[in-house]
Amino acid sequence: MRRAVRRSRGARRTDKVIKLRLQHRNIPAYDLLEESALTSIEEQADWILDKIGIEFRGDQFALDLFVDAGARVKGERITFEPGHVRQLCSTAPSECPIHAWDPANTIIFGGDNVALMLGYGSPFVSNLDNDRRYSTLEDFRNLVKLTASSPWMHHSGGTIVEPTDLPVNKRHRPKCGLWVTELPEHPQTTPCY
Repeated sequence: MRRAVRRSRGARRTDKVIKLRLQHRNIPAYDLLEESALTSIEEQADWILDKIGIEFRGDQFALDLFVDAGARVKGERITFEPGHVRQLCSTAPSECPIHAWDPANTIIFGGDNVALMLGYGSPFVSNLDNDRRYSTLEDFRNLVKLTASSPWMHHSGGTIVEPTDLPVNKRHRPKCGLWVTELPEHPQTTPCY
């Protein structure tokens, strides 16, 4: 009897793949702040980038790219003239394709497109057994696979959790390798950027 029930359940199953289409925003963008507030934020960001800067430790390639873009580099610290970062941002395209393994699943970021994905870079994970703890590379792998198997996500969102068991300047390497070695069969996912 049990085998017959299992067979009938199996016969009802289909291999139909659900594809999530890219959605488009049909409402205008909201101006949450007045122009004076935006100007104040931008002036403060310019001050931080000019006086404090950003450190890129152990990444000479990134430092060279910033030198080529006109930034000031001293050791591993990068600083920018006020207004320089805004000028660099103005050169970015308004839309950017993120290519999937299957070209039919390529998505477009920007414009009026809405791409569904997870949040970015939580240092913690929670589960029913261990409560809250620091995330690991294994947690990252499991969550990427779970997201990849969902037909309701366009993209994994990049670093779903931060694998704190690896040094900061090495964390990107195994994450990118995961896309190449373990996920090409999942059509909804996109490779590492």
